[in-house]
Amino acid sequence: MKYSIYLFVLFIISSCMNSPIVGINRNINLQIENEISIERVNVERIELKKICFEIGRSSYPKIVGMDDMIFQEQLNNIFKSKFEEFIESEKKSMSGDPCDENEGSFLSTIPPSVSSSFDILTHNDSIISIVQYFASTTGGGGNAMDISSSIVNCDLKNRIVLSNFALGMSYNKLDDVNQKMIYFFDTMFPEYTENEKDYPVISGEERFNKLSFGLQNDSIVLFIEATPIYFRYSHDIYRIPIDKWNIH
Repeated sequence: MKYSIYLFVLFIISSCMNSPIVGINRNINLQIENEISIERVNVERIELKKICFEIGRSSYPKIVGMDDMIFQEQLNNIFKSKFEEFIESEKKSMSGDPCDENEGSFLSTIPPSVSSSFDILTHNDSIISIVQYFASTTGGGGNAMDISSSIVNCDLKNRIVLSNFALGMSYNKLDDVNQKMIYFFDTMFPEYTENEKDYPVISGEERFNKLSFGLQNDSIVLFIEATPIYFRYSHDIYRIPIDKWNIH
């Protein structure tokens, strides 16, 4: 009897050691260690009073966990460079003399400012699609804002950055893109007359090739800055579905 109990205990111990649950847990740990993730690099607010310019709280993406460290560094350099190039460009065009805080007017002390953020459009085993947003605001009391976007679509399996052409968005799609935009804005602003509309219309191959297309919810989505209605504050970046995509 004691011998039977001893064999039973050995069986239980052996079963636990070879349990598929233990194997699953190990696999999960390995998957977490090797999982590709997208981190947020935060940039705190910076005041440059000597040139009367401000960098607002910003962020840009950083990919971690790729097996191919060279490709990972290439992508991260793209994100970081776009952010830094935007800051430097706006700094040159918008900065001026040192801020004078003793002029007696609060509005005169508000400097031009810039900021940046990003959204993850798609993140799966095959594709990463990330849009970076850039905003600049004039100083003083006007607060006129300019906004733009830039998108990186990454094919993880082939380790390449996808161009618009690779997404099927070549210049021969021009008419289709314009028609989809008109339909989108007509649906969004049905109450406005033709005289009140100021829809963006894309013309020319060079302008078309600079458009920002992202991949989101199985669609190719156009990101475009527009003020589609006259005399109405609707200045924004609009996401317009253009076509289906089958890159998985």
